[in-house]
Amino acid sequence: MKVEYLLDASALLAALFSEPGAARVTELLERSALSAVNYTEVVSRQIRRGASPEMAVEIVESLNLPVIPWDESLARAAADLSPLAWTHHLALGDRACLATARLNGLTAVTADREWRRLKHLRIPIEVVR
Repeated sequence: MKVEYLLDASALLAALFSEPGAARVTELLERSALSAVNYTEVVSRQIRRGASPEMAVEIVESLNLPVIPWDESLARAAADLSPLAWTHHLALGDRACLATARLNGLTAVTADREWRRLKHLRIPIEVVR
């Protein structure tokens, strides 16, 4: 199946932790990918909640999501979004997701309601909450 969506860490974590928005993220899984930066965030959050590093990786790997590598071109694209760090409080992982979605022609999927204010970016965004 063709990849159409890029999951932000907040979206995938909502699905993994059965939070609001989980059902929609689950619907999109087969057509979704994950940035390597957001992969790190998802694994780290699971470890913080008590999972072993091995178990956290196993859970993410079991979803069979393509992981888009973080490279120099994506790093530059995310750096271009740096003003969003102070104007919209977007962390590096958020900007990595947005830059990766933009460069790959994907819809960014997030559970972060603040992203509704990013329409000016001309990046397709779906907020699941």
